[in-house]
Amino acid sequence: MKYNIQDFPSLKNAIQTKELVYLFGTGISAALTGKPYSWWKWIMDGISYVTDRSLAAQYEASLKADDSADNMIRVVGMLLQTAKREGTYDAWMKSSFETNPVANHPLAETLKKLLLPQDVFATTNYDRLLEQATGLGTLSYEDPDKAFPMLEQKISSHVLHIHGVYDSVQKIDNIARFIAFAKNHLNMDQEYYFLHKKGQSFEGMLLILSLFPIRLLSSIM
Repeated sequence: MKYNIQDFPSLKNAIQTKELVYLFGTGISAALTGKPYSWWKWIMDGISYVTDRSLAAQYEASLKADDSADNMIRVVGMLLQTAKREGTYDAWMKSSFETNPVANHPLAETLKKLLLPQDVFATTNYDRLLEQATGLGTLSYEDPDKAFPMLEQKISSHVLHIHGVYDSVQKIDNIARFIAFAKNHLNMDQEYYFLHKKGQSFEGMLLILSLFPIRLLSSIM
């Protein structure tokens, strides 16, 4: 379906004022490497590394019985602690985020061109594939002193990892801290509302919205 940019004045204004931020999810990692991956698969891969198989079976059974976002966060929080205690954490992380290199070079070149206007790249991914594809640096939610000046100056020098990042070389790993925050402070299963134009199609709606129980409200416009 084709859209006219005139129907999205806020988007048009963001482009004109150079305040556009691209938010990438797991789809970009799959496209860059040619190997599909997801948060669910990351968790299941982690369970396969657990040496206490009875505990691993409990985690898997819990996810199959309740695949809500809240329960996934609860289980992965326990899984991270178990993996670190058993010493399998680094093997799990490296296998998940540092094994597959960028293989889609045309896409990498396209991403570099998107950066010419100095638009910002943000991601919910833990890997550094966007950095490998573009040559940008890495910032996470723990780097506000660097992130906010970059946004204010409207320059694109780093990828913003809003959920954390794993990098064994630079010794960066703040995934567990964000998971703990999400478990204690975010309610992923409460009802949310999405305002849309009457008759609007939701084909191709952002995958992240599928995590939430969305109630659609048609506007009168």
